[in-house]
Amino acid sequence: MSTISLPTSCLLDKNVVREALRGLVRATLGMPLPPRQGTSLGVVHALIAHGGLLYITPALWHLLERPANLPIANPFLSYLRVLRPGRYLKRWGRRLTEEGFSHEDAMILSYASFGFDALEKTFGVESVLTNDLRMQDRYGHGFPRIETRFARMIRQLKAPYQQATLPDVVNAEELWAQIAL
Repeated sequence: MSTISLPTSCLLDKNVVREALRGLVRATLGMPLPPRQGTSLGVVHALIAHGGLLYITPALWHLLERPANLPIANPFLSYLRVLRPGRYLKRWGRRLTEEGFSHEDAMILSYASFGFDALEKTFGVESVLTNDLRMQDRYGHGFPRIETRFARMIRQLKAPYQQATLPDVVNAEELWAQIAL
C-alpha cells in the first residue's frame, strides 16, 4: 500500500476554486457533478481535511468576496489564506512570461515562489494545484531551463529570498487519483 503525500502548503489556481465551487453548488442542490467539478471539490476537501495551508491570490480573493459570489464561496473562505505580493514577485513573473507562460500563469507560479503569508511569516508554497494542463505541461517541459534561471536569479537576492524555491505544479486529477487509491 502506498503512502500519499499531500502538500503542506498549496496555492489553488482559480480554475480549481471555480470548479470546486460549482461542484459544491451542484452537490448542495442534489445534482450529479461533472468529472472536473467532482475532482476539484474532492481534492479541495481532502486538502482541507489534511490540514495543509491553502492559498489563493489577492485577485481571486477579491472575486470571491463580491456580493454575488460570497454566499457560494463562504464555506471555503475560512480555509483559504491570501498570499500577498512579495519582493521579486513581479521580476520572476516577467522572466516566466519570457519562457512562454501567459501573464496569468506566470503570476500564479511567481506567487508560489515569492508570495508572502503575513500570518505565518513565510513566503512561497510547496505546490500549485491546477486544472490547466497546458501550464503544467509547459512547466514540466521547461523545468530545467526554468530551474537554471531561478537559481541564477535567487543567488543575487538578499536573505531570506535566497532560500526561495520553485513549486511543484500538480494537476487536480492526478492528485485525486492518488487520494482515491
